[in-house]
Amino acid sequence: MANQNAPFGMGAITRTGSDFIGVLNRYHISSGNATAMAVGDPVISSGTADADGVPSIARAAAGDAVRGYIVGFEYKRETENLPNLRPASTEAYAYVIDDPNARIVIQEDSVGGALAATDVGSNVDFAVSAANTVTGRSQVMIDSDSVATTNTLPLKILELYQSDDNEIGDHARWVCSFNTHELKADTGSTGV
Repeated sequence: MANQNAPFGMGAITRTGSDFIGVLNRYHISSGNATAMAVGDPVISSGTADADGVPSIARAAAGDAVRGYIVGFEYKRETENLPNLRPASTEAYAYVIDDPNARIVIQEDSVGGALAATDVGSNVDFAVSAANTVTGRSQVMIDSDSVATTNTLPLKILELYQSDDNEIGDHARWVCSFNTHELKADTGSTGV
């Protein structure tokens, strides 16, 4: 059975060492941010806040130590009520899982070949593409070409996501943890 190529960004699975309890924090996205964002997109702090002091975020780029990933949106105007997509240049609030110990599930891009069982324990980067404005889905995936032991890579591969419709091969979904994160005090661990 071939895996389906249907990227969705980063999705919640569990928290390392305990059950996932789904703690979210609210962040601001200014209307000056010209990047469309979708549920599943990784984000970074932008170094500012709204007038009420709610910290602002921007979509992460490949290699960034992230703040977390988006799981939903809230808008100031009801006419902009899009639950999975924040259009470019639209003020909104994003609900973000920003726990540095969160485990995530994410699809690989399989560029240059698929990840293998021997890659478990290695570190990887993520590849960022524009959000799909039709489906409202994030297009962020594991950058399969980046697998290495380098401690500064943002994700650590923990295991293959266990599901009847997922197997090792092109476009497989993997469970990862944040190897680097804005709220961690280190540069990440070396992969094995």
